[in-house]
Amino acid sequence: MLSNELCSPMRILLAEDDPCSQELMLRMLKNMGLHADVANNGLEVLRNLETRSYDVILMDIQMPKMDGLEATRAIRRRCHDRSIKIIDEDYR
Repeated sequence: MLSNELCSPMRILLAEDDPCSQELMLRMLKNMGLHADVANNGLEVLRNLETRSYDVILMDIQMPKMDGLEATRAIRRRCHDRSIKIIDEDYR
């Protein structure tokens, strides 16, 4: 028998301001059997983290109001254990 931890779905937050990119990423995640909440900017990411915990944040770098790098720094200041995995889209 599997433990509850193995059976529970991964909690994913997609931080992306572009509607087309949001749709594409959500569709890709759905094809993998996953679901994600969506934040349109870094401030929304921080607000979401006040009410829910996430295993992974897929973070866009360039967003309005607060960019992904600033949001990541704010998250790291608040979560010193680094339990949240943040994956940014800047592969260069």
